[in-house]
Amino acid sequence: MGTLLMMTNTKAQGVSFEECLKTTGSETNADVQTLMAQAEEAFHDDEDFDEIQLCQALRLYERVLEIDASNKQALNRLSQGYFMLGIEFLQTKEEKREAFQRGRDRGLTRLGVPSPQNPELLCSAALPVLQKAIEEPGIPEAERVIAGLFWAGNNWGKWLDTLPDPERLSRGFGDLPCVQTSFERSLKLDEAYFAAGPHRALGSLISQLPFGNLAEARAHFERAIELAPDYLENKADFACGYAVRAGDRALFNQLIEEVLQAPLGDRYIFWNKRAKRFAQDLKGRADELFSSRQCAL
Repeated sequence: MGTLLMMTNTKAQGVSFEECLKTTGSETNADVQTLMAQAEEAFHDDEDFDEIQLCQALRLYERVLEIDASNKQALNRLSQGYFMLGIEFLQTKEEKREAFQRGRDRGLTRLGVPSPQNPELLCSAALPVLQKAIEEPGIPEAERVIAGLFWAGNNWGKWLDTLPDPERLSRGFGDLPCVQTSFERSLKLDEAYFAAGPHRALGSLISQLPFGNLAEARAHFERAIELAPDYLENKADFACGYAVRAGDRALFNQLIEEVLQAPLGDRYIFWNKRAKRFAQDLKGRADELFSSRQCAL
């Protein structure tokens, strides 16, 4: 999802990447079980969730990794958390890039992807692992393989978006197969994961490609809405990713109004607030968007 205009009553305050991860001392003298319990409490998506809670959770999860470097739940949560930090609370492109890179790498570590000496060869090292990713039997929800897979792909795509144009184009050709594979493999593992996230991610990715198949993108968006109609980003992304590019103003208007009129619900509050802000921004720029047939997710 692209840059959003914030409503004054829910405006993100912003924080620097360094400030966010600066230890306070409270994260140092506890065992893994205690640290995880504190992190999970801070990471809870409720009405009051903000950058303070998110940063606290990130610091706690990182402390867990200092004690247990292979902790699956901490790696998954960090991959998701750094994505949230980058899209919502960091202000500069450089800091966003740092967060997305950290989130990508935490997700790949969860999957067991080795870190190559040459960063430009990361996709070559990761692709075989992504293609063969399978769920482990009896694994708790928070430790699942699909979490590392899905959030690594989201972070990777956003990381590419923050690169300077020449580098973004060159790295995009090399890295895009890994982003797409992470979503496609997630779809095979569990199409309903995180409110139909694999369908939403694939629809968004395909719709943004220069020669993306809009019919295929639409099918993914529609399936996401079918599986998770209360997750409002499914509709907001459908409006931006498909309706604008297809020139379907009626569909766009319908989706935007459905997002704006829908209740926040008691789950995915952070995400639904963002979807409403995004929809309000799209509504205000509708003439511009349909004139250019371009809409950045």
